Amino acid sequence: MMWLWPVVARRDLPPRETITGMKTGIVFMGLIVLLLLAAVLPIAGDRSAAALYHSPVMILLLGLLAGSCVWCCCRTKRSGWRLIGFLLAHLGIVTVLAGGMLGFLFGMRAMVRMPVHDERPIDTVMVDGQRQVPLGFKIAARDFKIAFHPPTYVRWHPLPPEQVGPGEVPFREGQAFETGKAGPWDLGDGQSLAVSNLWNVFRSEWVPQYSLPDGSILAISQQTPSFFGFTLVVIEGEGRSEIPVAVNQPASVGGWIFYLMSYDAQARSYIDISARRDPGRGAVIAGIWMIIGGVFILSFRRTEETTDAT
Repeated sequence: MMWLWPVVARRDLPPRETITGMKTGIVFMGLIVLLLLAAVLPIAGDRSAAALYHSPVMILLLGLLAGSCVWCCCRTKRSGWRLIGFLLAHLGIVTVLAGGMLGFLFGMRAMVRMPVHDERPIDTVMVDGQRQVPLGFKIAARDFKIAFHPPTYVRWHPLPPEQVGPGEVPFREGQAFETGKAGPWDLGDGQSLAVSNLWNVFRSEWVPQYSLPDGSILAISQQTPSFFGFTLVVIEGEGRSEIPVAVNQPASVGGWIFYLMSYDAQARSYIDISARRDPGRGAVIAGIWMIIGGVFILSFRRTEETTDAT
């Protein structure tokens, strides 16, 4: 890395001051960004460059960046509000990196498939597909619920047998109808259909297909969930609590965070949840707020000083 020396060196500073200066920190961040970009580049075959995220080179660069920030905080000659902003911004970076390292070293992640028709409590999860880790409590799932956006139906017309080749579908795709529109559908040839005929009141869902008198079929073309969630049952000793969980609405219990990932689209008999434990999450959040506060203070004071100077 001797090629970096002309970029970061300053003749008026000793070498120790040079390698911990602002330019060096910028170089460290630039190299980190390059590694992050390289990690998403496609590679021939089944190989992945994502391993660069956890490579010794990445860890070394992050450590050097954190060390440079700490050294700058120790050597700064700023005072007053600018000192507070400077320390918050730089130590916030260190706090974020420290929290990320804690999560990397001690964090755990597991995927859990849980039935929803009957409560089957579990008290362990398989982490990284290798070892069972106790949760410290039991969890179960029940009351799975799902709602959909109004679907679109497509009319399929039957074809004469002589027009159907081997392996071909004996129907021809026709007009699409949107259930979100009010009023009966005009099917042509004097036929009409009330949209309510496609709603199953017992299951509270749209029927997958509907047969018409002329032999054609109305089939759901696409139906996107607008919401799906369940109730997470937490059992700790003799106590029992229930927490609603949905997409982008996780549940936090005992240091674990449970995210709803997917569900059984056919029978709706199970759900897939992601269980994560990250001891550095709080430090990362605190560090982000430190950086925001520090940058705000530095920007505010700089603007004020510029105004006074003019």
